[in-house]
Amino acid sequence: MIAAISGTTVSGAFDPLDKIGAIARAANAWFHVDACWGGAVAFSDKLKHMLRGSELADSIAFNPHKMPGVPLLCAFLLARDLRTFWVANKLKAGYLFHENHANTKAEKIQPLDQKHDSKDWRNSAQLEDAPNVSEIRDLASLTVQCCR
Repeated sequence: MIAAISGTTVSGAFDPLDKIGAIARAANAWFHVDACWGGAVAFSDKLKHMLRGSELADSIAFNPHKMPGVPLLCAFLLARDLRTFWVANKLKAGYLFHENHANTKAEKIQPLDQKHDSKDWRNSAQLEDAPNVSEIRDLASLTVQCCR
């Protein structure tokens, strides 16, 4: 995993997402952008260039209660492919909830490549079992609906 920051809390610094994203792709690594504070520049014609390269991210975190000043706590964890989150949330681990509280020993599993020996986790067999992406509600549609 390679992470970059878009808008540090103290100085407002932005990492060069296009360069870091290219490195992540070359290494076949998950690329995460922490845009919790600076993600709001996406809505500014003048400043959105600061997020150039964010399209390379596998996941982006954004908190509208920070820079945009949404009055309630609000957070987004966005993903290129939501099926990856679906698979991750099915993992069994000793520290997570269990039906049998006496048995908290984690099973040894390989999260994304149980069925195939593949080095490319983006083509994992478990992802094929995830819900169809077209069935997931579109955030953009919801945003337009909220801003009437």
